Amino acid sequence: MNVIFLDIDGVLNSDRTPMPTGFVEKYDGAMEAIDEENAKHLKRVMDKHPRLKIVLSTSWRDILELDVWNELFERFGIKNRIIGKTHYVSNGDGGRDQEILDFVRKNQVDRWLAIDDMTLELGMNFIRTSMLHGLTKDEADRAINHFKVH
Repeated sequence: MNVIFLDIDGVLNSDRTPMPTGFVEKYDGAMEAIDEENAKHLKRVMDKHPRLKIVLSTSWRDILELDVWNELFERFGIKNRIIGKTHYVSNGDGGRDQEILDFVRKNQVDRWLAIDDMTLELGMNFIRTSMLHGLTKDEADRAINHFKVH
């Protein structure tokens, strides 16, 4: 199984994305917090690799149930690709990067890539985006190339 570990803030939105108030309680608000341009770049990655799955590593991961996240992403053309979310690591040995590595260890993950605007210690399996722009075309191209079979 090939997986993208996906953050939301700074990846599927940016400083230019108007953030709705009350989006935690309101489904449509969550949708409005995703920038169509950034989502278009993610869709292109997913279209190039039809068997690629998404695991949510974002702090938003527990705001909605997985079926609702899938419904939300379907509005951006990404259908039924979210298969899970990382779990908080409670041993104090790290943050998001350790949560991702924990998921990789516990599941049958072949190739993987984390896309996040935070600095993560994940080597070549990481693309850092910027809160200024979110996921860009160039970063999407790098993600596409990461999953190409050589």
